[in-house]
Amino acid sequence: MDRDNYDRHTSIRSNRYRPKEEADVNNDGIVSDDEVDIFDRKQLAQRHMAWVSLVSIIIIAIMLFVVGVFGFIPDARLAIILGEIGMVVIALSGIVGAYMGFSSWLGRK
Repeated sequence: MDRDNYDRHTSIRSNRYRPKEEADVNNDGIVSDDEVDIFDRKQLAQRHMAWVSLVSIIIIAIMLFVVGVFGFIPDARLAIILGEIGMVVIALSGIVGAYMGFSSWLGRK
């Protein structure tokens, strides 16, 4: 890792190297505490979005299992909404996959 291109800033939430270009919002070459706070809040919001998506996928899977096993909804009605549920699960999986992929990619950068 090229330490010249990174600013070592220890925050409460993260103890990683962060690129100066990404944390420097106003492009003045100086990373202030406000800019670091903005960067940390952005990362925290993205992490929360990925976790909510992952939990939603798990809840959908459990609900479909329970509905299928105990037959709360007739099979004909369930077949109608399975296409939409599949689209929602694919979209949520894309959010989780994109977060994990970009996090690992930026960690190596």
